Amino acid sequence: MSRLKLIILFIATTALATACTSTVDIDENGSQVLVLNSLVTPDATISASITRTWNHSENRPDVTQDNATVILSVNGQISSLMTFDAESKLYTSTITAHESDIITITASHPDYPSVSGTSEIPEKVEIESMEGRVQKLIDTNHIIVGSDNQTTYGYLYRIFYTLSFNDPAGSDDYYYLALNGTTGGADDDFDLSIDDIFSSNESILDESFSAGNRVPLFRDVSSDGETIHLSFIHNLRTSDPIDKIEEEVTLHHISKDYYTYLMSVHRSHSGINSVLGNLGLANPVKVYTNINGGVGIMASAAGCSKSIVLETE
Repeated sequence: MSRLKLIILFIATTALATACTSTVDIDENGSQVLVLNSLVTPDATISASITRTWNHSENRPDVTQDNATVILSVNGQISSLMTFDAESKLYTSTITAHESDIITITASHPDYPSVSGTSEIPEKVEIESMEGRVQKLIDTNHIIVGSDNQTTYGYLYRIFYTLSFNDPAGSDDYYYLALNGTTGGADDDFDLSIDDIFSSNESILDESFSAGNRVPLFRDVSSDGETIHLSFIHNLRTSDPIDKIEEEVTLHHISKDYYTYLMSVHRSHSGINSVLGNLGLANPVKVYTNINGGVGIMASAAGCSKSIVLETE
């Protein structure tokens, strides 16, 4: 650990050690509430998961609620009654969502308070251009012992991406990057350190303790209505060499609620909170919810993809 991180950790732990303490009694028999989760995308039918919260003493029960009344509304008008599908354990509808639709799902149950959530579907944002180049390296962290007890190493392919897209003007916009490759069996991760846009959400403490665990989430902090040029590295680790890499990069334009939810999940598992939490010195991070009367997330995303084929030699 660097000297800077040690100093920050000392300051943070000293402050916590000198703070006032209090005792909180946990109610193991507290009231349970419904959990509503739904991710809505344009040009797809709408579905939702309805479960309930549970206590640790229940030892992970089946919390699926198959007898709720679930109503779907589109742009303020009741559209349909969603039906429970036993195979997927989801409530489904035949309604197709579209960009800019405002989707509301309401669930009622005889044993729990009613819940509801609303999300407005963002418009798709096209990737205008994308380029990539591959750096092939021997992965000394990937040791392979053959049947003849000979030791070899795996391969690390560092794919340097640059892409551009036009950010919509006049609104706060939030994004998530995803990759879908055809190199089966490869381990992969993102290296987002080469572009400051990915660290715009982090405090100095979070950045010091992130150790490369950033997620490909970002927002148009200073680029409203402008062309955004994005750079990142996708690392692929394989046991055998590959001749070419085929990948599909998807730029998801996501709702603010979805962005806030994903950031809260990320922060609960990384950065300064994770370091102090492992030491028993941090308060639990509350995962964001926008569900009225319960918990969960009602979110939406509109994705646009671009494919690329890169030679590795």
